[in-house]
Parts: sequence; structure tokens; C-alpha cells
Amino acid sequence: MTMLDEDPFQLSDMLRRFRILRGMKQAHLAQLFRVSQSAVSKWENGTAAPSAEQHGQIIEILGAKPSAVRDTWLARLVESSNERVHAICDITHKLLIASPARYTEWGTDRHDMFNRPLLQDAPTDIVEAERRFLSFAHRHALEKPIVLKTEGQSLGRYQVEPGYLLWERLQLSDGTWVRLATSITAERIPKGAIAV
Repeated sequence: MTMLDEDPFQLSDMLRRFRILRGMKQAHLAQLFRVSQSAVSKWENGTAAPSAEQHGQIIEILGAKPSAVRDTWLARLVESSNERVHAICDITHKLLIASPARYTEWGTDRHDMFNRPLLQDAPTDIVEAERRFLSFAHRHALEKPIVLKTEGQSLGRYQVEPGYLLWERLQLSDGTWVRLATSITAERIPKGAIAV
């Protein structure tokens, strides 16, 4: 069974996120991948899938690499933090790094979570907030932090405590974007943060 067989719509979501968050049209993405615009449209709609080779190339282009974060200021900041914080690739939602406090909250260790997509096992309210975030991204610049309230979850691959999450987008030196997700209290919501 290939990755495409396991979750045929994961790639469609990643392509749509990549395009929306970068303000690109499907035609531009088609040029990037050397395919027709209609192929990109079908991939995004989930009505067709790229070949296994194309899939690998697309994932390589789209996502932030775990090694890109490993030796940076962001990695040191997150790994030494007492806060519940983690960083994911903004496109693939794969975990790049997390604080010890976040792993404790999740009830898992680094090896179980590292470089795995978090969104597919996230609480429903976080998944819905991601959809609203993408809709919001169509209309607004993404420089401001995003805040959302989650009811959390106690079942699934990892646990999430109820509360507020602050999403901040950061660009790495290689040009890829990551999202820093920090658990905060209502009193710590920054002025100007946008609720999704």
C-alpha cells in the first residue's frame, strides 16, 4: 500500500495550502511541477492523483525539512522552552520540533511524533480552525498571530489540553514557512491577534 492509497486527499490539502499561503494561482503551481493547470486542479480537488514519483517530488518541494530546523535558533528556542510549544511545516503539518512540555502534554515521546503530520489526528476544533485559517488567508496578509480556542482531546494518537493556541508563522532561512503553535492563557493573547 502506498502513501497515496492510505490518504489520497492529504496531498490535495497540502497543494491547496501551499498555493493559498503563497498567493499563487494553479497555473503557476503547474509551471513549478511541469504539468498542466488542469492536472493541478484535479490533484487539488482529489479527482486525480500524481504518480508515485511525482508525489515524492511534490512533497520534496512543498515541505519544510526537519533538518532545516534542527540547527537553527528556532530549534534551540523550542527545545529549551518550559512552555507547551511546537513547530510544524506550514504546508504539510509535519512536526519539526517540540518542547519537552509539549511532549508531556501529548503523552508521547519525540520518536513517536517527529516528522509526522499532526493535523490528521488533531481535535475537530483545530481542524476546523485550519479550514477557517485557509479561508482567511485568501483575503488577508498573514503577518499577525492567530489565536484559537480548543476543547482539547483525551483520545487519539496524542492528547491536547483544553485552552488557547497561538499560531505564528515564521520563515526559515531556506525560504520555507513554519508555524509555531504555543499554548497560552486568555490573559496572554497578544493585542492584534486574529481569532479563527
